Amino acid sequence: MNFELLKDTKTRYFFIELLFVLAFGILILFVLAKVFRIHMTDGDLQIAVLLITVAQFLLVMKFLKKNNIKVTEIIGKPSKKKFIFEIPVTLVVTYIGSIGLILILLALVQLVNPSILEGLESSLTSSSVNMTSTFVVVISIFSAAIVAPIVEEFIFRGILMNRLYNKYGLLKSVIYSSLIFFIMHINPNPMLVCLGVSCAFLVYKYKSLIPSMILHACNNFIVSLRYVYDSTENPSSSAFSADYSFFILGSILFSMYVLYLYISFRKCKVDKLL
Repeated sequence: MNFELLKDTKTRYFFIELLFVLAFGILILFVLAKVFRIHMTDGDLQIAVLLITVAQFLLVMKFLKKNNIKVTEIIGKPSKKKFIFEIPVTLVVTYIGSIGLILILLALVQLVNPSILEGLESSLTSSSVNMTSTFVVVISIFSAAIVAPIVEEFIFRGILMNRLYNKYGLLKSVIYSSLIFFIMHINPNPMLVCLGVSCAFLVYKYKSLIPSMILHACNNFIVSLRYVYDSTENPSSSAFSADYSFFILGSILFSMYVLYLYISFRKCKVDKLL
C-alpha cells in the first residue's frame, strides 16, 4: 500500500457517512426494542451488525470509486512473505500487551473508585451472546471473522491511517487510528487499542492490508469461539479486587508489548536502509 495514495484526498465526509450509518443502525435497533417492544434475539442482533458492516463496506467502495482508487491499490501486495510467520507471534504479543493494559486499568480504577469494578463485572457477565443456535454461531463467526476484518481494515488502516500518516506522521497516525478504532466499536475492551496498534504496525511494515486483515480475522475468530464456549457453560461470577500487584504485573506485560513493537520497528527501519 502506498502511503502517498490519499495525500491530497479529503476523507472528512466519508467518515461522517460512516458515523451516520452506525448511528442510524443503533437508532433502528433502539426504536424496535424500546418503542415497538420487539424482542430482539441474538440472531437478529448478529444480522443487524452484519448489515451495518456491509453498508459501511459499500461506502468504502463508493469512496474509492469517487477518488479513482483501485481496490488493489488500497490493499497492496505484502513487501515480504515472512508476514505469515510474524502474524501468530504478533497475535500472542498483542494478547500479552492487552492483558497488561487491562491489569493496569483495573488497578487504577480500583484506586479511584472500587465500585466501578463491580458494575463493570456485572455488565460483562450479563452481556454475553447466546450461541445455542447453530444459525447464530454461523452468522456471528462469518460476520466477526470474515466480513468485519476486511471492512474495518479498509476503513481504519487503509483509509484513516493512510490519511493521518500524511498529516501527522507514523506515530500519531498509529495512535489516532487505533483510538478511533476503539471508540467506533462502542466497546470498553482495552484490547481493541492493542489490536489496532498491532494491525497498524503490520500495515506500515509490509505496506499491505493483507497481514492486518489476517491478524484481525484470527483475533475475531478466537473471540467468537470464546463466546461459543461461554454460552455452553454456566458462568459464575465472583467478586474480585485489583491491588498493586495488578499494576506491577500489567506494567511488565505491557512493556513487553511496547518493546516488541519498538524492536520490530527499528529492524524495519534498518531493513529499508540496506
